[in-house]
Amino acid sequence: LFFDPTGTLTDANVTFLRLTGYIQLEVESHELDWRKMTPPEYLDESLRQMEQLEVTGRIGPYEKEYFCSDGSRRWMLFSGVSLGDGTIVEFSIDMTERKQAEEALRYSEARFRSIVSQSTVGIAQVASDGRLTYVNDRYCEFTGRNCDELLSGLRMENIIHPEDSTRNYLLTGRTCEELLSSLRMETSSILKTRRATTCSWKTCSPPENPLSSMSGMCVPTASSYGPGPASR
Repeated sequence: LFFDPTGTLTDANVTFLRLTGYIQLEVESHELDWRKMTPPEYLDESLRQMEQLEVTGRIGPYEKEYFCSDGSRRWMLFSGVSLGDGTIVEFSIDMTERKQAEEALRYSEARFRSIVSQSTVGIAQVASDGRLTYVNDRYCEFTGRNCDELLSGLRMENIIHPEDSTRNYLLTGRTCEELLSSLRMETSSILKTRRATTCSWKTCSPPENPLSSMSGMCVPTASSYGPGPASR
């Protein structure tokens, strides 16, 4: 893209025109400028980039949306320089598909989190060193601890009763193959009233580091214990 000192678009390649739907005649007749093509919410950043151009002779790289000829928008990554005669040449890379994929991922994660948080079973994620990295409300209810407390650095051994810890696959010297299978264990929260909880654990780690993280679903069992040690 080539702009004159007023910000008017003076030349654009075929790729830009194809992406935005503008035609060469609009460029040749000087009907387009970066202000017209920039949505209002990005004008301040664009003006800041123009101020930077005056000082450094360079623009960006920075991201913003551009209006297309039909009023739709496309995400683009911009970077440019001054040619020294008042002309600004700017390179743009279309980021629309990437942004759409990122938004779809955020929506999917938010939806998943919503489902997990409202689940009737306790759900937790544990790092390889035993630290809890995620818990839902139901898991907090099972353990008698709030989310902030559980995620403050507590490890599995901190919430499992000492008498039960030797039966916990995560706390004993089991083989990698055993840990990667579906695990079931009985845990007891360290509360005045101990609760037996059956959990099934599975790895949720990349293949190259299979034990870096595990997730589990927990439900109370029919068995129960008598009064145990006070909460820590």
